Amino acid sequence: MFLSNPRKFFLLASSFALILQACGSSPRSENKPAFIPVETKSETPFSIREPEVYQGDLVVIRGGTETRRFVARRGNSWRLDTFRGTERLITELKTDRLYYIDHQRKVYAPAPQSAIVAPPATNFFSGKQYHEFEEIGREGDLIRFKVKNSDALKDEILISIDKASGMMVRQEFTGRNNETGSPVSYVYEIRDLRLDVDDSVFAIPAGYRKLTWDEYRSTESKLHR
Repeated sequence: MFLSNPRKFFLLASSFALILQACGSSPRSENKPAFIPVETKSETPFSIREPEVYQGDLVVIRGGTETRRFVARRGNSWRLDTFRGTERLITELKTDRLYYIDHQRKVYAPAPQSAIVAPPATNFFSGKQYHEFEEIGREGDLIRFKVKNSDALKDEILISIDKASGMMVRQEFTGRNNETGSPVSYVYEIRDLRLDVDDSVFAIPAGYRKLTWDEYRSTESKLHR
């Protein structure tokens, strides 16, 4: 079973959450598996590649609660922002190397070279594919598909595609917990998708003080732990 098995559903939700995890000021030293752990198919009615240039808000919704990160990419440069409510806390910025920026302390530091990883939203776009799709309607700028059920896929999965870009921008998982019978649902989406990024997005904010990595870690705010 897919969502009806609570353990598998938890693993799916947890894997996608790795994309959006709070970054703190500790570097991510390896790529993590993330998003849509199901079998692949050679063709889909939409693109599954991460754009070379884009920006947007990555959002997870569970039980009415939203977790948001801002992501931007242009070629090999990328940025990932962590928020608390509307307050920006930490930015991971990869340009000539990986930098960590603390917006509360207004400081930044280059991370060790071993911390550099792939762009943080790669797996949102290029996650493994489902088997078959049925178009169920169009709403404004979105084309909506339902994933057809198979023996291993019993709960409802809806996918929304942005007409202009052809990109997958939303996935909705709904079902019931086998043990409790209670409904479960997750929404994973990228909002405000834009296929252009201003140069300023990849710049260190003016007036921020540069620290060494050891200085950055030794004075790390407890708010980010």
